[in-house]
Amino acid sequence: MAWTPELRARVEGWLGPVAAVEDRSWPHGVPRVYRVQTASGSAFVKVHPQARKFDQELRAYEEWAPALGGAGVLVAEVLGADPALRARALSDLAGVAPDPADPR
Repeated sequence: MAWTPELRARVEGWLGPVAAVEDRSWPHGVPRVYRVQTASGSAFVKVHPQARKFDQELRAYEEWAPALGGAGVLVAEVLGADPALRARALSDLAGVAPDPADPR
C-alpha cells in the first residue's frame, strides 16, 4: 500500500501529526516500510500486502517480543496496528542499518 491519506490518518491517530515521511522499503517493495517523523520523534510504519504475513508478524511482536525484551534484547514496540489496512507502527530503535550486499 502506498502512503495514502487513509494510512496517514490512521498513523496520526496512533502517533500524532506526521511532519515527514520517508519510504524505506526494500527495492522489491514487499512490504512497504515508511519512516515517519512526529513531534515526539520517529517511528516506522510497515504495511503488508498479505494478511497472513501481517498476522504472523503482529503475533510475534505480541507473543515473542516481551520474552526477548526481558532477556535484554532490543525489540521494537508496537505503537499501533490496523488489521484492515495490514499496517502497524513500530518504535524506532537506535542501531546500524544492515548492508544489503552483506550475505550474513
